[in-house]
Amino acid sequence: MNIRNVLRVAVLILILTTGLGVYVDLKDHELHARNVQIRSSLEQALRAKAEHSSMLLIAVLERNILRTRRYEKVNGDLERAMRTVAELNRDLKFSDEIRALLVRQRQLQAAEAGILELMRSGQWTQAREALLDADFVRSALMHEIDIETTVGAMSSELADKTDLFDMLRLISVALRLASLALLLWVGFAYSRQLVAEVLRQTRLQADLGASQQAL
Repeated sequence: MNIRNVLRVAVLILILTTGLGVYVDLKDHELHARNVQIRSSLEQALRAKAEHSSMLLIAVLERNILRTRRYEKVNGDLERAMRTVAELNRDLKFSDEIRALLVRQRQLQAAEAGILELMRSGQWTQAREALLDADFVRSALMHEIDIETTVGAMSSELADKTDLFDMLRLISVALRLASLALLLWVGFAYSRQLVAEVLRQTRLQADLGASQQAL
């Protein structure tokens, strides 16, 4: 086996596996950070949605419009959370699910805006009927379920990708160990060749000296 070729292969494997290891670490860190942000935003949206619903219900039951004084702030928090999720998911697996969440969220906001107008105009009976309407309740419940389902699915996806990156790391380490073993073998083979060459040169010099003495 040509030692130079083996050396080239070993060095090439070492370079490639080092590059693969760096790439995997960077992508794993990027993916983990992005998924943590997405899950955090979804959970924030879920909390804001729950506060939303309870705020409107209490206001209607008490016929007290002051109960909705934090509505705009909570609505802003919810909108920002959903926007953050949408931006982080532009090129990820759950982009369709996130778009569906945004559509449902806008539909609910439009319905809630109508209910708020009824409250502000003192039409409490109509506001209560609209808030307890079966379609509105179903839509709000489905929105919360969709958010919870998306959080769970993304957690599972993150775990799967983490397993993939762990496997790539193991492959990278195994290849690096193999390249190091090749380098050690090359060093050993080269040292043997060097010793053999020294012995050959010594024998040649000894034969040459014997020939000169014979003359």
